[in-house]
Amino acid sequence: MSNDTGSSDSDSITSDGSLSVTGLETDATVEYSVDGTSYSSTAPTYANDGTEDGEKTVYVRQLDVAGNASAAASITFTLDTTAAAPTVALSNDTGSSDTDSISSDGSLSVTGLETDATVEYSVDGTSYSSTAPTYANDGTEDGEKTV
Repeated sequence: MSNDTGSSDSDSITSDGSLSVTGLETDATVEYSVDGTSYSSTAPTYANDGTEDGEKTVYVRQLDVAGNASAAASITFTLDTTAAAPTVALSNDTGSSDTDSISSDGSLSVTGLETDATVEYSVDGTSYSSTAPTYANDGTEDGEKTV
């Protein structure tokens, strides 16, 4: 994989499914087989809209100028091009009903997260931060908030 965009350079999770192939003989033809399909000289490409996300195994071989096929090398990776939108709600809506979004408790409940996802918050259009917002209980921060 050319660019492992996951949380580490070796987790094999990426949003970029392009491959880097090295060790080729001069004038050799590179062939690819994706998930056990027939070999093709066209490198695999993937949509960036989540429709092709998931685990992929790509086998790569070379045909030398005499027509000899090498043994195949392979790489298995997880393609992840989209993030699911989480759900956010007040942890404790203390207003006159459970759905009026009025509360004396500004703590949040975030659900629907992908495994190992990082949660980031933006309050009233500020920059995103991994720190959940907190509010003073002395009335100095009362008012409408958009998180």
